[in-house]
Amino acid sequence: MNLSVRTIQKKFEKIEEPIAAASIAQVHKAIIKIRWEDHRLVAVKILRPNIEGKIKKDLKDFYLAAKILEKFSSEARRLRDHRCSQDPRRKPINGN
Repeated sequence: MNLSVRTIQKKFEKIEEPIAAASIAQVHKAIIKIRWEDHRLVAVKILRPNIEGKIKKDLKDFYLAAKILEKFSSEARRLRDHRCSQDPRRKPINGN
């Protein structure tokens, strides 16, 4: 879900600077308003810009590398390494 900065600001009373960061996202402490006077401290994971496209590209690259490896390695063919880099939401076609 892609939210605008304005939408995010409406949801949270306060968002602090990141407390943790990785290549895919940052984690921030934040305060959300539950009811009129009820607030709750939460952790918010914010994905880096364009990360979904970068992940898809990486998975395509891993898939290609695995398929090439399978051409040269009987062990790789047996394990079907290329299946590890497929989108887990996709159903394999003919078991490949």
